Amino acid sequence: MKLQAYLVIVTLILFASCKKLQGGDITENPIEIAFEGSGEISLATETEKAFGKHIISINSKSYILKSNHHNLDNYVQKKVNISGTLVEKAPETGGSDYIKVIEISLLPAAPAVPEVPAAPAIPAEQNAQPKERVILDTDVGGDVDDAGALGMLHALADRGEIEILAIGVVIGHELAVPFVHAVNTWYGRPDLPIGTIKEKAPYSRDEFMQPIVASYPHSLKQQTAPEVVKLYRKTLAAQPDKSVTLIAIGPATNIYNLLKSQPDEHSGLNGVELMRRKVKFYGAGGNGAAGLPKGNCGFNYYSDMYSASTELKLLPVEFPTVFAGGSGLKLEVGSALTSTRPEHIIRKSYESYYKGQAKDRFSWDQLRVLYACRPSARNLWETSPFGNIFMGLDGVITYTPGEGNKAYAYIKDFTQVKNQLNELMVYDPKNR
Repeated sequence: MKLQAYLVIVTLILFASCKKLQGGDITENPIEIAFEGSGEISLATETEKAFGKHIISINSKSYILKSNHHNLDNYVQKKVNISGTLVEKAPETGGSDYIKVIEISLLPAAPAVPEVPAAPAIPAEQNAQPKERVILDTDVGGDVDDAGALGMLHALADRGEIEILAIGVVIGHELAVPFVHAVNTWYGRPDLPIGTIKEKAPYSRDEFMQPIVASYPHSLKQQTAPEVVKLYRKTLAAQPDKSVTLIAIGPATNIYNLLKSQPDEHSGLNGVELMRRKVKFYGAGGNGAAGLPKGNCGFNYYSDMYSASTELKLLPVEFPTVFAGGSGLKLEVGSALTSTRPEHIIRKSYESYYKGQAKDRFSWDQLRVLYACRPSARNLWETSPFGNIFMGLDGVITYTPGEGNKAYAYIKDFTQVKNQLNELMVYDPKNR
């Protein structure tokens, strides 16, 4: 009887502590909401430690933090930006709200008050904020939004926001590699590694590349470019763990082939394990038709449904996978390129696509690049809670909430996103 009474007392104390911590009611089906915010992480009090070791204070409210992706001890007493899922009134925290952290980054230190005279501005590439290390996989040639995405990538690199590690081509057309090399050369990066698919490609098409390849300097050909999976494996193996942002803006074929690749001279890990170790974020190429949470998968996934379906099954859960291109049908860009000098290579690409003046075109691929490469812009999207996303061979893509690392995002501030896309697309390396 004494033991039973003791257990009852302990239970009541714990319950009272939970209620005091957040004042919430426990529910069997907690609400999960996509979350992003900034604050300082601290260690939990002895009472709070029953539910989590770390807390963050955001807008005068404290949240318990949990993460399977990051060691939060490394961020104690540091100001950070976090994104993930807010779980409200969760049973596992006694009814308290907590945040499942998917991504975390240090906020730059507040600038010091300048002396007189003011010190010169610090160049972007010297910023304390680390650059995103980016691999882009593209089906350039099928639609001109890939050209816009390539231009954005170089603009972000020149601003010091990213480092471009490699570009892979998933389309089978012989002009795709020369076009990418012409773009890289025009932006001052002729030595940037380019790989291409060597086996059967999902499709082959050229809607705008021929006049560009004929007019702009380049030297790399499809036949002499390295095989894309070998290039990806070599590139990933050379990077720090959990440091690479991988973006697919075409069919899933190359990424599927990477996932099923075997150990080689570059790494003793197979493709799944190599991605698990090196990738920190994956921007997926599906949902171009805005089908999610359930509907049409879009052109990219439809072009190779087996690779898309299997990619979703094989992707490791240690990094987030986000489908951010779904609003591309509602946001068109391109006409702003008419303000650039006539020889601007992205302007020329849009003029070639439209057989005359550069006009607006859907922005699927630019959205994928912006969301992946500029984390500070992700609050311009409404991102679903992380869960699972799968696709059948009927082309239907489906999201289910709950355990998982996949999410989809639709724009909530079209004006701001369009302004950022235009600013990056019209950028001219001549002005660097």
